Amino acid sequence: MESYKISGKGKGKDALGQVDIVALYQGQKFHGIGLSTDIIESSALALVHVMNHINLSKEVAQKKKQHLKTAQV
Repeated sequence: MESYKISGKGKGKDALGQVDIVALYQGQKFHGIGLSTDIIESSALALVHVMNHINLSKEVAQKKKQHLKTAQV
């Protein structure tokens, strides 16, 4: 994890906590955001968001590799 930031949106008991995470994975930066009235939930949502971006990146790389193999044949 390269960066973890917490900020508040709104006031009072219904205020939302926003968590922004920047993670470095295999030389690439991935950003995730979580928003909830519970800061722990916001953190978990941001982390899941980052992991989803990493997984999507892996899938795209795999499809590009498959596409290049079929284009060479």
